[in-house]
Amino acid sequence: TFKLFLGCTSYELLCYLKPTLEQGFNTAVLHIGVNDLLKNKSPENVDELVYNLDLMAKKCKSYGVTNVLISGIAINNRLSNTKINEANQKIANMCNEKLYTFIDNSNIGYNNVFEDGLHLEDSGKRLLIH
Repeated sequence: TFKLFLGCTSYELLCYLKPTLEQGFNTAVLHIGVNDLLKNKSPENVDELVYNLDLMAKKCKSYGVTNVLISGIAINNRLSNTKINEANQKIANMCNEKLYTFIDNSNIGYNNVFEDGLHLEDSGKRLLIH
């Protein structure tokens, strides 16, 4: 089962997480972060995103989710590669420290996103889930 919350930031998704988790899942994939980095340009925005991802993962665990996977930010033309790499490094470090699974999306390229330069085409979605 997929639950999509398009346009959400990690903070906003925290509000939607409880009703979704109450349905009972073994695995949660958190694929979020671009909107945080686009809406908040402060230097602390990556740290805030990582903090919120950790809160979401902890909430998942508290509802019995045994597998928490956190998806790295895929390439897009809305954020600089430097910002994407910084965010992904911090997310990966947090995942290693907290024993969550980090999904490296470096295999997704510009040819896997729609003309908007942000949202994944079917080919990008296939790469994400494999």
